Amino acid sequence: MVSWHLHSVQGLSYITLPEWQKQGLTVAITTRTGGFSQGEYSSLNLAFHVGDDQTAVLSNRELLASVLRISLADMVCACQVHKANVRIVTEADKGKGVFEYASALPETDAMVTDCEGVFLTTFYADCIPILLFDVTRRVIGLAHGGWKGTMAKIASATVEVMRKEFGSYPQDIKAFIGPGIGGCCYEVDDGLAAQVRTVFGKDSRFLLEEKQGRNYWYLDRTNFFILENAGLHHQNIGLCGMCTRCNQELFYSYRGSGGRTGRFAVVLGFNKR
Repeated sequence: MVSWHLHSVQGLSYITLPEWQKQGLTVAITTRTGGFSQGEYSSLNLAFHVGDDQTAVLSNRELLASVLRISLADMVCACQVHKANVRIVTEADKGKGVFEYASALPETDAMVTDCEGVFLTTFYADCIPILLFDVTRRVIGLAHGGWKGTMAKIASATVEVMRKEFGSYPQDIKAFIGPGIGGCCYEVDDGLAAQVRTVFGKDSRFLLEEKQGRNYWYLDRTNFFILENAGLHHQNIGLCGMCTRCNQELFYSYRGSGGRTGRFAVVLGFNKR
């Protein structure tokens, strides 16, 4: 099982994975605390595209890089569009989307790399972060699993790129499913619930819950099932289990805020040896 720890440095709190760190990875799932943003973006908003003051966002990113002891210019950000497009990232992509939104990797919701010193970075406010690590071939993947990406099985698409392009075997891949909106809060209409039942068949009985005539979807469980079906071992998949809407003091929540809020980030990369 992949275990996690909530770490705090200089007032900035983030979730990390100690076992992955011991194997030479930088891993951070940020919270919303410890930054410079104000108002509804308070305080560690790390996304340029949500309407926050750009100087504050850049200051937040600089602070995060400093705490993680990495160079801001070595991070790579994507323009996330709720699709299942997976991009292989190389050293040539360093800095894209880091200092301004316009240069982010276009239409990309998952990234894969085997390069040391390249730090994949994605952004969330209820969607599900999916972190992947092939411990044998030393390949990582980072996917953004909103409901559309989950329906398109972005997690298995990312595993497939790791398998096809880097020779990864699914049984060697460890995964961690980070904080996102939980089945306790993620109400979906009858139409979307029907789509979930169609796409996931018999497994959907574990993924949807009906309460007082309303449908609630467990996105984290769904991505767990997707990863298992992609060949990952059950014991190699960790679940954070924290609901972003229930824990808005720690995380940004799009639904909880009514749509105007910041984004927390995931940073994943191999440290240079």
